[in-house]
Amino acid sequence: MALAGCTATDVVPILRKKRAPLQKLEINVKGNEREEHPRIFTDIHVEYVFYGEGLKAEDIERAIELSTTKYCSVNAILAASAPITHSYRIESRATPAVATATAM
Repeated sequence: MALAGCTATDVVPILRKKRAPLQKLEINVKGNEREEHPRIFTDIHVEYVFYGEGLKAEDIERAIELSTTKYCSVNAILAASAPITHSYRIESRATPAVATATAM
């Protein structure tokens, strides 16, 4: 969760500065941990889902690049111990937000 929050706080302002028509951003992070303790990550994948009509791939790629190589300290810390891959997709329309809760 820290990685998603860190990169989002970079990517969104970068796209706003470029006046990109971003309506919504979702970030999905998946990682694998080793079996023995300490259970550190062995690999991590970050998927960005951008919503908005007229978003440009080059603007998105540059925003992700700046976040992952320059601004996001969480990415830098995790990348020192596990490879991190990134992917993105652009959806033209954002679906309405739905609040969900899970009972523990």
